[in-house]
Amino acid sequence: MTYVMLLTLDKSGPIWFVKVVNKKQTVARKASGPQKLSWHLTQNAYQGVVHSFKWLDEPPEDTFGPAIATPAKKRFNMDDTNDSVSTTGTWGYELKIKVDNRIYSTVQPTTIAGASDPTIKNK
Repeated sequence: MTYVMLLTLDKSGPIWFVKVVNKKQTVARKASGPQKLSWHLTQNAYQGVVHSFKWLDEPPEDTFGPAIATPAKKRFNMDDTNDSVSTTGTWGYELKIKVDNRIYSTVQPTTIAGASDPTIKNK
């Protein structure tokens, strides 16, 4: 199964940030091979490119594959091997996109209400 998270650029406040639709994504356990996670630029973010991905809460080794940008850099794809109790948990991440030579992030200063603070939860 592929879990899709859509990315938009939230311009509602003084500091713009990347908003993740389905920001609290839950992934069910599957014993027969990895599942796919995919982040897609949409709406006003589509004019940009995906820039970087990093875990804020480090998952156990071999739980996730690397975040790989597609050739057009409109998506990040990643494998999730959620196949046992050892791969369950909740992990926060930061994702950045580049639009018009500016970098925008899912992580913002605490003064920004509504910052994205996305997570992946393997259950």
